[in-house]
Amino acid sequence: MATAKKLPSGSWSVRVLIGKDENGKKKYKRFTDSDKRKVEREAAAYADEHRTAKKVITFGIALNNYIESKANILSPTTIDGYRKEQRNSLAELLDVPVDKITNDYLQKYVNKLSAHYSPKSVKNAYGLIVSVIQTVDPYKRFAITLPKVQKEFKNLPYASQILKAVKDTNVELPVILALWLSLRMSEVRGIRKSDISPDGILTLNNVRVRTTQGDLLKRETKTIESKRRFKLPPYIHELIKKTTTEFVVPEVDTTIRYRFKVALENAGVEQIRFHDLRHLNASIMEQLGVPEKYAMERGGWSTPGVMKGTYQHTFDAIRQEIDKKIDSYFESLF
Repeated sequence: MATAKKLPSGSWSVRVLIGKDENGKKKYKRFTDSDKRKVEREAAAYADEHRTAKKVITFGIALNNYIESKANILSPTTIDGYRKEQRNSLAELLDVPVDKITNDYLQKYVNKLSAHYSPKSVKNAYGLIVSVIQTVDPYKRFAITLPKVQKEFKNLPYASQILKAVKDTNVELPVILALWLSLRMSEVRGIRKSDISPDGILTLNNVRVRTTQGDLLKRETKTIESKRRFKLPPYIHELIKKTTTEFVVPEVDTTIRYRFKVALENAGVEQIRFHDLRHLNASIMEQLGVPEKYAMERGGWSTPGVMKGTYQHTFDAIRQEIDKKIDSYFESLF
């Protein structure tokens, strides 16, 4: 039971936590009276009644309320992600009353998810579950053991094999943008011809993602470090000039991934994910001895203390030499 505090006026006051608003800020109800014991009893009774009333809500209703409260705050892709979780990993929880989701119940549910989803996916699902439950019962706490992320070692094909596999195919441009410039799928799809200056400078400010409502052009990248610029190599610049649409890669992500899979299959090259092209680029930069700062800048990665607060959209002499070294490497593969 909350303890009353004496106010300068001589009255006693107690605050009862009743939830959070749409911005995640805690909300309280205040009780004030000249009698300390009376105000504490009233506050305790209200807290019990409020908590009991809230617990009849099922997790599915609470999840819907939570998502709707975030609709105009979080990005459409994040909301889409929540809806995907609702349909998949959280489907079995939807009809369960919130008060039935105890620590033991949730641990068993996490264990079950761990058999079908990656540790990262399980962690994300658990975080959403707890956030939703605490909007109904702010006092509820959990102590759950989550699966540990295992370090993964993957043998990637040589860059020369990939370039040969996609050469003159309908997936050459997106693959080269990802492999050569270390771009994410959403960044590749977000490039417009208007983002490229006449002298071949690409300013990467946008990403294009697919939601349930269709394609969405977001005028912000994944992180601050993701906003970067490139002096396009002549080979890539010429490929872009041959495109006939404003978006240099107009296809949806599933089409690009399928075409990439087919190109590798036809060339007899080991299958990898499209996102692995960024990993391969990172390995190549390490192989070429590219200093960490410039590797992080080109790839748009964020690590503690490396680029924090010092990132600049400039092309100093060292950066230009780094670009030449990397461009020379890929040009030699042709």
